[in-house]
Parts: sequence; structure tokens; C-alpha cells
Amino acid sequence: MPDSSSAPTSVDGTPQTGDLVVDAVLRDLAVVDEADLDGVLAAGESVHQTLTSRLSDLGS
Repeated sequence: MPDSSSAPTSVDGTPQTGDLVVDAVLRDLAVVDEADLDGVLAAGESVHQTLTSRLSDLGS
């Protein structure tokens, strides 16, 4: 039985936050070929920038 406290996931298994922009960058990260280090780093940086931006909006 799944843990009810865990985040919902999409059909492809990526976590869903309910924030469309955050969910989109998480999906982008999930589909990057793990052997493509530059792609993984770029997608990870995009996730970091998006989360930083979204979290900074909380203080407004």
C-alpha cells in the first residue's frame, strides 16, 4: 500500500507538486539521458532556477 504522505506522481513516475512550471522542469529533468552529463547539468540548473524563483515569490 502506498504511503499517503508521499507526493503524487505522474504516469511516468515524476513527482507532481501541483505547480505547472515546477512540474514541467521536473519532467524535463526526468527525461534527460543519464549518460548526457551536460544535459543532466542543464536540466538540473533549470530546476534549481525555477525552484529558487518560485520560493522567492513566497515572501512577496
